[in-house]
Parts: sequence; C-alpha cells; structure tokens
Amino acid sequence: MTYTTSDKIAAFLQTSAFSSSTIPTSTVVGTWIGWVDSEINSYTKNSFTTTTITKEYHDIRTFTYDYEGFIEIQLRRKNIVTFATISGDKVEVWSGNSWVDFVATKTVGRGGDYWVNEEDGVLYIKQAYFTNLRDGIRITYRYGLQTVPGDVEMAATMLVAAKIVQNDIRTLTPAGEVTSPRIMDNVEKWQQEAYQILDRYRIMVVGSYG
Repeated sequence: MTYTTSDKIAAFLQTSAFSSSTIPTSTVVGTWIGWVDSEINSYTKNSFTTTTITKEYHDIRTFTYDYEGFIEIQLRRKNIVTFATISGDKVEVWSGNSWVDFVATKTVGRGGDYWVNEEDGVLYIKQAYFTNLRDGIRITYRYGLQTVPGDVEMAATMLVAAKIVQNDIRTLTPAGEVTSPRIMDNVEKWQQEAYQILDRYRIMVVGSYG
C-alpha cells in the first residue's frame, strides 16, 4: 500500500489519468510515489504501513540503563508490531560465540526474559544476560501504523505533484495548456504545506541507548 495513487495525483493536478503514453508515464509516477513514501518515512521517523528494520545494532550498558532488573533499549522507531518469529522478527544477543535469538528461544513478558513497550519503541531484556558490550544486540523488527491518515495522503499527493511539475517540460495546468508561471509558484506552497502536515507526525528519536 502506498500513501497516494496516480489517480489522486492526476485529480489534484486537474489533468487526465497517467498512462504509458503520457508525460510523465504512469510508471514514472509510480516510481516517484515510492520515492515520496520513503521520504515521508525518513522525515517523520514513522511509517503508515508496516515497515521492516533489519539488524539494528545497539550497545549494552548494564550499569547505566537498569530498569527493575531489565536493560532498557530505546529502538530507533516507535509503534512496534508485536514480535513474531514467523514474520522474521529477531532480538539477537551476542553470547560471546554466536547470536542468540530471544524471540525464538526465550520467554516474552514482564515476568519473562524480555518485553516490549510497543507504542514507545522500548525493548527490555533481563540484566542477568549481559555485561557491557558494544554492538551486543541487534534487532530485526516491524513498525508502523495500520492506516494512512487523510492528511498524510494529501501531503504525499502534493509532494509527488510538485515533483511532476518540476520535472515535466510540459508543466500541466488545469486547461492542459503549456506553461503557467502561477503553478510554479504553487509548487513551493504544496511542498511547504506537505511538510507542515508531516511535522504533526514526526517522531523525535532521543538517540539510541547504545
């Protein structure tokens, strides 16, 4: 699922639907939609579809981040999807000889070996398993919201529309004419409004606990 569609972008620009014979083509517009989705994720440190982070490394510092017998590790994303082996999620701890996957081999829960504050993106692991170790843990996990808010869809639509106008030598106008200086002025307005929307969803990550 993407944050916008080529049809919504065409409607926003008040032009005909994109196809293999338009400039830009529907394929190019699809590529730009993917680029904007990635830009939104990077800018907000959030995701509005399920996204996977692979092998995110953290240091282990037991003497500093002990919480009720657990080591507290702040992940770099929030809104974590519940860990599941079948989905490829892993909490791997370096044993000195190999990586031990806690999702596959340990017990989850506050009374177990590890647990996760999914909303805030905090992982807790029993302190008994660790000494201080650089890059001693690596996590593969999924994060993201399950629906795309309407204003985020609009932000994505405006950002792709701006890119089309900037790159299209035929700069589209409501009447399908060749060039309108006014629409070039609108490009900056679209971009500004889009990022103002995205600022509402931006997650400020307070560094890794590693």
